[in-house]
Amino acid sequence: MKNFGFQRKESAFCCNLFFTILSLVLMVGGLLTGCGQNNAPSALAADTASQNTSATSESYSMELFAMDTVMTLTAYGDSAQAAIEVSAAEIQRLEQLFSTNLEDSDIARLNQDKQAQLPDEAISVLQKAVQLYQDTNGAFDITLYPIIKAWGFTTENYRIPTSEELQQFLQHTGIDCITLDVDIGMVQLTDAQTEIDLGGIVKGYASDRVIQQMASYGVQSAVISLGGNVQTLGTKPDGSLWRVGIQDPDAPDECIGVVETANQAVITSGPYQRYFIGEDGTRYHHIIDPQKGVPAESGLSSVTIVSDSGILADGLSTALFVMGAERALQYWQQHRADFDTILITNDRQIIITAGLADCFQSEYDYYVFGE
Repeated sequence: MKNFGFQRKESAFCCNLFFTILSLVLMVGGLLTGCGQNNAPSALAADTASQNTSATSESYSMELFAMDTVMTLTAYGDSAQAAIEVSAAEIQRLEQLFSTNLEDSDIARLNQDKQAQLPDEAISVLQKAVQLYQDTNGAFDITLYPIIKAWGFTTENYRIPTSEELQQFLQHTGIDCITLDVDIGMVQLTDAQTEIDLGGIVKGYASDRVIQQMASYGVQSAVISLGGNVQTLGTKPDGSLWRVGIQDPDAPDECIGVVETANQAVITSGPYQRYFIGEDGTRYHHIIDPQKGVPAESGLSSVTIVSDSGILADGLSTALFVMGAERALQYWQQHRADFDTILITNDRQIIITAGLADCFQSEYDYYVFGE
């Protein structure tokens, strides 16, 4: 890795961040363990536009609970309320389609029956998941659901599976276990033990859909946080960029940096989000290595993806975490037109890719890769 201007930066985000939904997620989301605040959502929400917004700007916000997390939607303009109400209904619709926790959802039905005819929208998301699996050489894998359940991350009844159990589960994973017939919308799980979970990309897809809904209502300025997955529409009403705080993996109530952005998703994955402490004293987190069936040990403590596409950012935040810094940066070099990334290593090195050089700020030293 080459060091392009390792330098100290002054913090520029101490008091202008949007009030994070961190504490609400901890209390309501049901996703996190009893380890308290260490299990925070991955990205802090974007900053509010209210401080520098014209008094004539109409704004409307809504908070809702869906997809097992707290979500906050904020839009500006005359049609803000209507746009947000429609967007909230859209999120609920997508949950009914994709959730593994709802017994009557389309994906739960597929897992149960091993085949289902799905709407075009679901087929499109599945195709994206397959593409990500192929592009990342399996680092993103939606067939890990039985393994995630075995670790207890779906129920919070945590346990450490034996090596024999994990090897058995791994025999039934991989995209080869899924057959898609796009023409008729038919999906088959060809292995009776295979189950899928689209949780690694569905919030990103949902944020894309919400932004599209708001734009269709004429909204030009909005910011949403779906369980910490932040996506913005346009700029703040005063024309300035949104400022999205990147959570410090070692201090969940603090930011380690800020990205200034417009019309982009900023999505983070890290092992501090959901984990438990085993009887052996080891911390086990929810990001599973598809090759081993155990929590990924990649040398990274956080991966943030900045992209025009929420679904891509969501999937890649997991995949690049599994890859580790070296492979992640190689992957970025091959796909640099599609996204940028912020990597934080276990020893607190911060690495950002070149596309963020002018819009990332931190009070800590960091490397810029790829200039």
